[in-house]
Amino acid sequence: MYHSGKFRAAAVALVLGLMPFGQTYAQHGQGPQYMYLLHCGGCHIENGSGMPPAIPDLRVTMPKLATHEAGRAYMVQVPGASQAPVTDAQLTEIMNWMLRTFAEGSHQPYTVSEVTQHRANKVLDILALRRQLIAENVEAQ
Repeated sequence: MYHSGKFRAAAVALVLGLMPFGQTYAQHGQGPQYMYLLHCGGCHIENGSGMPPAIPDLRVTMPKLATHEAGRAYMVQVPGASQAPVTDAQLTEIMNWMLRTFAEGSHQPYTVSEVTQHRANKVLDILALRRQLIAENVEAQ
């Protein structure tokens, strides 16, 4: 009995917490913020905080990676992005929304052709690539 009440309270809190995203979806269709929540937010959390070290904090990693061509490619090649059931144009919208939201500063927006090119290049060990890119970026600063 105690557990079912606890579960019910958690479910209500979850639904109430997601209501603004439902309103965004209803008002704007499947915009980039909604698509981020649907395809990326399960791991990276609504605010991009993730669950470091396993799931990177986008507010920390995106500003660093967005300054390098290899970092920009990596962000598109992450399996959650490259394998998301969205078009290249939709993924471009999501990536640009994420840059504006999580990567402070002015970063060059992605183009559809850039996303298409990076998405086509599969990476076998994405975790090793992430470690390498972050290490190179930190050393360069």
